[in-house]
Amino acid sequence: MSTQSPPEPNRPQASRGLPPVILASGSPRRQELLRTIGLAFDIIPSEVDEAAFSIGQLSPADQVIFLAGEKAKAVAQKYPDCLVIGSDTLVAVDGRVLGKPADRDQAFTMLGTLQNREHTVYSAITVIYQGRTEVDVLATRVWMKPLSPEEIHRYIDTGEPMDKAGAYAIQGYGSLFVERVEGCYFNVMGMSMALLESLFRRFDLSLL
Repeated sequence: MSTQSPPEPNRPQASRGLPPVILASGSPRRQELLRTIGLAFDIIPSEVDEAAFSIGQLSPADQVIFLAGEKAKAVAQKYPDCLVIGSDTLVAVDGRVLGKPADRDQAFTMLGTLQNREHTVYSAITVIYQGRTEVDVLATRVWMKPLSPEEIHRYIDTGEPMDKAGAYAIQGYGSLFVERVEGCYFNVMGMSMALLESLFRRFDLSLL
């Protein structure tokens, strides 16, 4: 009979020689990206209220860095022995930040602003492990094709835009509207895997 104790309940388990990993995000896109490389991780979304911070004066890059850090810290405080990944994404056009639309009208306005032009997607990642924090941010340029009001309404009818920064998902129906991407595609999805690997390397760890 084995004398090994069962794992503690709700305690993330280690994977491929890594410490237990927690993704401090409920984003299905980020979860999907981590699963594509076979990483074992627990999902513990941060309860940080993004609206509680007055960060509108910061640059788009600094905004996502700040929010990714706050999300990771909120979870890392509860799980000090785990490696915690926090991330945040926003869309910016002409210096104006576009978050997630509050309703259909706002989604329509956002998509109308983005169509037939270039915009920039910023995604930041924070990794916290053993009391140490590493953070970085990546910007990707995206060009969207011209869209008619009818096309925008039909896209909104799919429901896809309602929980996405900038009101579109490049990996979903939104892919029908994206003409060109300059930079990391996965950054537009919500988390650059190459950037995440570079942050792991700073801890002498690897996702491989």
